[in-house]
Amino acid sequence: MVNLSGKVKILQGSNFEINTKNLVIDQSDNNDIYSTNEDIRYRSKVADIKAKGMIYNVKNQKIKLSGGVVGRYE
Repeated sequence: MVNLSGKVKILQGSNFEINTKNLVIDQSDNNDIYSTNEDIRYRSKVADIKAKGMIYNVKNQKIKLSGGVVGRYE
């Protein structure tokens, strides 16, 4: 388990970017799970989404956003 305190930026090549803070990374079971209860901003070529909290499963490429999710899609 890794705790990243302060501002954190996750980059997935040119596909998307996640900005948040106080991120926890669980690296068990041959997978990475990123989670936070802080404000997050997810940006890609077609979406700009803000939320309060997330769980991101790297292996499955799935993200769960919570707490007043607001987004814009193009």
